[in-house]
Amino acid sequence: MKSLSIQAGTITGNGFQQQQLPWHGLTKSTIKPANNEEPNNWIYVVGKINALFPSLSLEQEFLQASQIAGTPPPANSMASDQVELEQINSQPQQSKWLYNGLSQPQNLYIAREMNWVLENTDNNHLFSLLPTSNQCLLQLISALSPDTGNIILVGQRLADGRVAVSNITATNTPALQQVAQQEQSKSTSFTQVVNELLSLNANNGESNAERAINFTLYNNDKIYTETYGFCYQPNTSGANPSGYQLVNVQVKTQTSGDRLIAKVIFHYQGINTGASQSWYCAVDVTGEYPFITVPWKQYLCH
Repeated sequence: MKSLSIQAGTITGNGFQQQQLPWHGLTKSTIKPANNEEPNNWIYVVGKINALFPSLSLEQEFLQASQIAGTPPPANSMASDQVELEQINSQPQQSKWLYNGLSQPQNLYIAREMNWVLENTDNNHLFSLLPTSNQCLLQLISALSPDTGNIILVGQRLADGRVAVSNITATNTPALQQVAQQEQSKSTSFTQVVNELLSLNANNGESNAERAINFTLYNNDKIYTETYGFCYQPNTSGANPSGYQLVNVQVKTQTSGDRLIAKVIFHYQGINTGASQSWYCAVDVTGEYPFITVPWKQYLCH
């Protein structure tokens, strides 16, 4: 398949603790009508959790607590000044030590004072995070585990730029679990399709288009099976016997009453012809938690 990209437009009209947690400590804004121009700042993003020491004193406190708990730090993890502290904070291999120490119940007071951040797969900073409850803080600590990998974070962007965390879940959602089961019975071409589609999650998850595509990737297994079928299981007696390849993914939003609906449109082109066809998944992105309204349907451009 060709490299894919997201286009946004508007048309009128595990070992990981997964808990559905209530919101504590902050007052969330109510859902605005879809045609309200004020941004709601909802976040639905994929990345990795990291914890940084905000000060040398807290790092030293954590070192002492780790030694008492029998979870000593790895080599070169003791800072003597601010420069060394910044170097420690930039080492991704620190996550196992941080997880082992912060997951001790007696060290929860340290976890509360850590700077929690969300990073992309290249370890680049995306957001500073604000845990909104003790349960949420435990989710962040669990996400530090080396066995966790990428996570899905849902929250709200605050005026100071931080993201108030509502919930964290693992990326092995039920839809992705079904895809993984099918990978075992299909060729390596299916795995290639899955990996290329999942690469679309490389975004900040802030806009309605990004939230819609991220939610679709992890909650709709049809996009994987249908894309694979179009390309590698063509109808030899059909209009394009060589099959279709996915060439573009586009997101268009529209209002439906007081709801905001995002259509994630997958455009396919004939491998040996100029024939084309498009299919879409519709996602309601009005509130903080998106949900699918149309799993898979042919899209007619107009």
